[in-house]
Amino acid sequence: MMDLALMFELLIEDRESRAPAILLRSEGLRLIDDLNGLIGLEAESDDTSAAAVPRVCARLTAAGYKLRSSVDAAEFAEQRRKHAGRVRAAAEHLGTTAAPLIP
Repeated sequence: MMDLALMFELLIEDRESRAPAILLRSEGLRLIDDLNGLIGLEAESDDTSAAAVPRVCARLTAAGYKLRSSVDAAEFAEQRRKHAGRVRAAAEHLGTTAAPLIP
């Protein structure tokens, strides 16, 4: 859900969905921080790079989404690293793996 919110915030051209996506990601970060803090988990490292973003954009386009005219791959990667490491820590604690950006 965090990745999808980030895609609507930074990659997909859909003005009506951008504000809810920002709110969803903000609340998701707060929630994962609260949960991880409650059980003493530290964020794991995440290796999302700007090189992955063109593949994400290609998949979104193939699925029928209109992309923004200007996509900042470095910003997308940086913002994803902020939540992915936190989610990965919780997933590993629960005995599962975090979802990859591109399956």
